[in-house]
Amino acid sequence: MNLVIQSLLVLLLFVFSGGEKIFSVEQTSKLLQSKCNLPLALCIIAVLGVIVLELLGSGIIVYSASTNSNKYFAKMSIIGLIIFTILATVLFHMGEKEHILKNLSVIGGLTLLYDRF
Repeated sequence: MNLVIQSLLVLLLFVFSGGEKIFSVEQTSKLLQSKCNLPLALCIIAVLGVIVLELLGSGIIVYSASTNSNKYFAKMSIIGLIIFTILATVLFHMGEKEHILKNLSVIGGLTLLYDRF
């Protein structure tokens, strides 16, 4: 299968999630604050960083797959998404078997994608 199509299929979750977070930065930040007990301003910065990672990182990966260039940035974006997925699982989905399994599958897909670059 074409690497661009594989990338898009693995990354759709992050693109939609990042897009949704754009419209709920404050709400998501307050949820993060309740989980981590950090200042709200820091949580807002973290959520904005996650939005950039999910959208820009996904874009970099697809661009790299389609042009066969910037592989280093694609790999760094994939690593960032793996770390984000692990943190999201630990902070928000412990005890939710379906979400844990979904995130493990996403991490598996990202590692396979990493190996393609």
